[in-house]
Amino acid sequence: MSKQKKALEDMSIEELTAELSKVHKQTKFKAEKVKTDENGTILLDPTKKDDREWYENDEDYDLV
Repeated sequence: MSKQKKALEDMSIEELTAELSKVHKQTKFKAEKVKTDENGTILLDPTKKDDREWYENDEDYDLV
């Protein structure tokens, strides 16, 4: 008898963390470390392709 998966909306934080861990192991995803200022604001680098999308696609973000 197989155990049915819960919907993500119904999972606890611990269950979501475990599920995310499984996904990371399967995809070998590695989150990139980011630089922050003294207030914890993420500092984006306009020379990096992924960061540049934030600069180009959203006028609501300030350049630091």
